[in-house]
Amino acid sequence: MCNVASRHADLVDPALPWSRRGPFTAPMYALLAALLAPGPGDRALYARMRRLGPERAVNTALRIVCAHPDRLPDRMVRANVERSAAG
Repeated sequence: MCNVASRHADLVDPALPWSRRGPFTAPMYALLAALLAPGPGDRALYARMRRLGPERAVNTALRIVCAHPDRLPDRMVRANVERSAAG
């Protein structure tokens, strides 16, 4: 697998997608810190998801964890939005 990846480096993104966007912002650090506490972190995450709504919550999460969220298949994004909306 590594041999294939080395021959097709254009298909492999780094594990740290924010390297292209600069350092984390203060609100991002605050969110990550809040998530560390199991009870309050869960409540903070679900409250944020309710405020954003399913589509924005999924798109925000994908922007955080993906180097190129625009490259994801639309059907995968829609499936995640539907799953988020279903609870």
